Amino acid sequence: MNKLLEQVKNNIYTYNLIEDKDIIVIGLSGGPDSIFLIHALSALKPVIEKEKKITYRLHAAHINHKIREEAGYDENLAMEYATALGVPFHVLEIDVEAEAKKLKIGTEECGRHVRYDFFNKVKEELNATKIAVAHNAGDNAETIMLNFLRGAGLQGLSGMDYINSDIIRPILDIDKKDILDYLNENKIPYAIDKTNLENDYTRNKIRNDLLKKIENEFNPNIITALNRMAKINKQDNEIILNAVKTAYNNLGVKKDKDEIAIDTRKFNEYSEAMKFRLVRQIVMDLTGNVQNVEMIHVKDTCKLIEANITGKQYILGNKYKVVIAKKNTAVFMKNV
Repeated sequence: MNKLLEQVKNNIYTYNLIEDKDIIVIGLSGGPDSIFLIHALSALKPVIEKEKKITYRLHAAHINHKIREEAGYDENLAMEYATALGVPFHVLEIDVEAEAKKLKIGTEECGRHVRYDFFNKVKEELNATKIAVAHNAGDNAETIMLNFLRGAGLQGLSGMDYINSDIIRPILDIDKKDILDYLNENKIPYAIDKTNLENDYTRNKIRNDLLKKIENEFNPNIITALNRMAKINKQDNEIILNAVKTAYNNLGVKKDKDEIAIDTRKFNEYSEAMKFRLVRQIVMDLTGNVQNVEMIHVKDTCKLIEANITGKQYILGNKYKVVIAKKNTAVFMKNV
């Protein structure tokens, strides 16, 4: 078996990315990464069935963003390749730039929302189990660098996950050059998105300018180095998360539908670093995510709990509020 396909297979086995009877929706842009992904998952089906007795079905989902003149070509290429592999093809055509203006958000952010909304819609219609996306080692390095520039902590510097809920990334550790070499050697057609070469978006600037400069002047293996660092950070973060879980269970947590109450005395026994982690964990359990919860918000929440004055409260926009409801009891509530 080809070395690159072997690598994909090992990722599937190591991270349990595919289970028996899975129905997998593949995000298929027509670019080299997604073309390689659908090719690999299709080529590996008989191998995985033989070795692991696991069967699965594939569906391809394509979004025509109508941003580039070549968008129609990309759609046709993706459809023809999926059809050649016997993979059902689903497509959404949408003017992303117009949609971004309507929603008053950036085109890049809008495109991401549109993609995952469509992938989830297809998944729901098919009663599918997984969504496979074609993030590679370069994409992971860009994410790590982007998070670094934003001042992220250990979790942000751990990069992407091979599996996150129903999202799987089977080619996350594979280099873009290796993907291109494989496709070219095997005469597999793919499209090139010229907007990836433009520096209109922050991620593109990181890819085309920052990482290239580091590669040329400091470390020619920066992509590999960042991915190696991410794996180390992920392992260290798991140790911390286990410690946080133990501490969280020691807070006398009482959870209701829209509230979480904790014992302030037990909370205040912990170090500052652990308190910060506990606040974020409480907010995550309460609201489902910690987006837009910045360090200043966490610090202010900790100060309120440390003061432990009955009746005092801290409000974070439409995210959450925390109230010292009674002596030695802090209550986190959704603030919507």
